[in-house]
Amino acid sequence: KRGDKRLDNVFGIDVHRDLLVTTVKTEEGEETRRTGVSIEELKKLMDWLKEKKCHKGVMESSGVYWVPIYTALTDHGFQVTLANTHQVKAIPGRKTDVLDSQWLARIFSAGLIKPSYIPERKLLELRTLTRLRVTLLQTQTSFKNRVHKILHICNMRLASRLSSLFGRDGQLLLDAVINGKSVDEVIDKYGSKKLKAKKEDVKASIMGVLNQTDIFELKICLENVNRLEEQIRRINTRIASLVDKKEVKRISKVPGLGEISASAVIAEIGDPKRFQNDKQLASYAGLSSSTYQTAGKTAKTGHITKQGSKWLRRILAQCA
Repeated sequence: KRGDKRLDNVFGIDVHRDLLVTTVKTEEGEETRRTGVSIEELKKLMDWLKEKKCHKGVMESSGVYWVPIYTALTDHGFQVTLANTHQVKAIPGRKTDVLDSQWLARIFSAGLIKPSYIPERKLLELRTLTRLRVTLLQTQTSFKNRVHKILHICNMRLASRLSSLFGRDGQLLLDAVINGKSVDEVIDKYGSKKLKAKKEDVKASIMGVLNQTDIFELKICLENVNRLEEQIRRINTRIASLVDKKEVKRISKVPGLGEISASAVIAEIGDPKRFQNDKQLASYAGLSSSTYQTAGKTAKTGHITKQGSKWLRRILAQCA
């Protein structure tokens, strides 16, 4: 009530990899405890919070360490607010001798923390898969680049004669070169019409010499490229089972976006209603231009801020 100086019992948790520092703020004052992150330690922590009648609290979103702690607390009926680290640091009044957990509890009890958005579990699963897919693609690209490098050093210009070195025709020719097969026979027997039409140019592009180390390295790289391709295909199938197909179809109408990129956009944005307008969404993606104003007029427009979701920004930049 207005005018009532009594503060609700609240807690603040500073999350580390193997340690939790928790401060409870009650009428009696503040008390801090350090605990581990095991299931048994979490049970003891929750029993202590219940004993102190602290059912509401706050914790910082530190990497991924907050996820199991947040899940355990909310599953047991605690109301937990996830605070953005940058926002908390921007609040003035912090003293050097105050613990992070104490500061969190104090500013939370004063109503100064804006809760971070936490997607529902199905959306978190989708986000995990779309981000894993990006990681696998980056790894696959590094192996592909190494194949290009080896062939270039050996003066094999096969990539300049094919639309894709790792397509069906490219894989056939690489297999022939690595295993000492007849290029003429492979092209005539297994090549596409397009490959057969430029047979002589292709043969001329692979007249370089590979030593045994080059061949061994190419085999390792191609094995990893194909293995990752299969894993990416499985992830795509799993992603397709988690998304709303109508939403994907609608977003895919945007030029440059396909089903996979649309799924990733859905995963990163979450509930679009949390943004009041397109400017807020652009800001969340870190795609808003930095503007400097003088006397109410825009004096300069700088580069994009990049202060937002790097995953969403990467997807949109790639599609653009």
